[in-house]
Amino acid sequence: MIKLSVVIPTYNKPEIIKMTLESLGKQTLSKNQFEVMVIDDGSSVKVQRQIKSFLPSLNLNISFLTQTHKGPAAARNKGIKRAKGKIVLIINDDTIITPSLFKRHYDFHRKNPEENFGLLGYVTWHPGLEITPFMYWLEHGGPYFSFHQIKGKEAGWQRFWTCNISLKRSFLLKNGLFDEEFPYAAWEDVELGYRLGKAGLRLFYDKKALGYHYHPTTLKSIKDKMERSGESALILKDKISYKFLPPIVRHPLITICLDKLLLPRPIFLFLEKIALMAEKKVNLAPLFDIILLHYRIKGMTRGLKIKEVMKNYDKFLSEEKREWERIEKEMSRKGVPCWVDLRQANMVGKDSFWREDPRKEKIVRGEEKKRLIEMAIGRKGRVLDLGCGSGWLSLELAREGLEVIGVDASPERIKIANEFLRKNPYKKNFGKLTYMQADINKIEFPEGYFDTIVVWDTLHHFPNLDQILVKYSSYLKPQGLLVVFDHIGNRYLKLAQKVHRFFSESKRKEKIIPYEDILGKEMLNIISKYFQIDFLETKLCFPVSAALYMFLSKDIFFPVLPLVIKLDRILCRSRIFTGEYFFLKGIKREK
Repeated sequence: MIKLSVVIPTYNKPEIIKMTLESLGKQTLSKNQFEVMVIDDGSSVKVQRQIKSFLPSLNLNISFLTQTHKGPAAARNKGIKRAKGKIVLIINDDTIITPSLFKRHYDFHRKNPEENFGLLGYVTWHPGLEITPFMYWLEHGGPYFSFHQIKGKEAGWQRFWTCNISLKRSFLLKNGLFDEEFPYAAWEDVELGYRLGKAGLRLFYDKKALGYHYHPTTLKSIKDKMERSGESALILKDKISYKFLPPIVRHPLITICLDKLLLPRPIFLFLEKIALMAEKKVNLAPLFDIILLHYRIKGMTRGLKIKEVMKNYDKFLSEEKREWERIEKEMSRKGVPCWVDLRQANMVGKDSFWREDPRKEKIVRGEEKKRLIEMAIGRKGRVLDLGCGSGWLSLELAREGLEVIGVDASPERIKIANEFLRKNPYKKNFGKLTYMQADINKIEFPEGYFDTIVVWDTLHHFPNLDQILVKYSSYLKPQGLLVVFDHIGNRYLKLAQKVHRFFSESKRKEKIIPYEDILGKEMLNIISKYFQIDFLETKLCFPVSAALYMFLSKDIFFPVLPLVIKLDRILCRSRIFTGEYFFLKGIKREK
């Protein structure tokens, strides 16, 4: 009879979870008394197949469940709901457990049948890892589990850590499971602990229920985790009592201002460089603390921006439409811009440093445009051009014989797109093209309606990108294609604009909408939830070409620019520079 249900969420870690599951087969508790629920949180199809391939050889009672990438909170909930045992033990996919761990958890609950009693086991670094001074600090004063601070038999709800914890399933179901609003492995466990604590949870601690954390960690590898922690802390702020909140999130605006005031970017970069050099040699605890705290605050800053944008989304969307409609009218009066008709584009003036010359556009982004069109043609079928603007891409794909639907929120831009569609001189083998003026958030299509979705310079406008991609991935057929060219930052672009305005005759400022690039590099993580990345390349792109265009005569500029763009790609591939633009091909993940 099943007494203990082990719940393990996992995401793209086939080698490590294999080690974890192998340690489960060495337990002293009889195998017929426990079951294992592995919940895959939207890993790639390849990873899921890898995991499924070695499960039969483990000789364990294992259920392998899958879901789209919703985060560990949702994955654990799925496992708890399916569990058959009265006791639920939650561990991480990188926790290698000792042979007596299951029995110690089971024996605790057998001796303590009270529904509100739970047990926290001990987790430390795996002895097979090289424990650097930085890794030692992480669990002795750093942001990882502070087991060394537990005094006495009870740990308290504040240490509701899901790396090695067991509770009665009935107590969890009665008092609420994990809050799925938390998208990451950050604070969702503490929030549940808070609710269970209010319901009377008594969480005991057994250091001999031992597990080993197999996850080599460096200062560089943990930065994204800290940013996600900061973003999730804002969610926590609305859910638990003020006195239990982490200090940095009690007054987020003050925290952010102090961080900017006391830690200017040049000073931070200098301190970070020292920390990176020292992490394997010496424990610089105060410096490590400053670096990781800064990244938490950075995540919190992004979270606040997203929150603010979502409150005023309609207003910002209107601003975006007005700005682009103004540019469209201005440029279209002077000629044919390259973002209206790629084949007929001509010179349209000097009001905007990146749009005025189609020759420059062809050199800077022509290769990406060509590849994107080739990828869509290769897949054939029906194509959705998301955020089509004035329609250059939709028009070009239809000229190649494809059926295309172009969608944009701006009525003025759709009007221009339809005007150039009527004037299109390239009629031979023309496919079918329909333009729709609609808010991308609100328009609906049948499930599995498209073969390919193409997006050119649009996704960075959506702070709710996660919701957008959940919705639009469902409109793709199985193995459907997503092809994107977009940017994940505008630091260099803003600098180039400032320099250009200084030297340019036109001093008009190009407006950057408040939520431009609000997600930054997190955009790529969100895309990878729903699409398996088949190709990814980054480049600096505009800032490089803009700088050359300002200071070189056109006789020199055009021969030099192709060489500079090649160098740009080499520098970004070698990670000497961080590319602000990316070209990506993704394949829809199977559910």
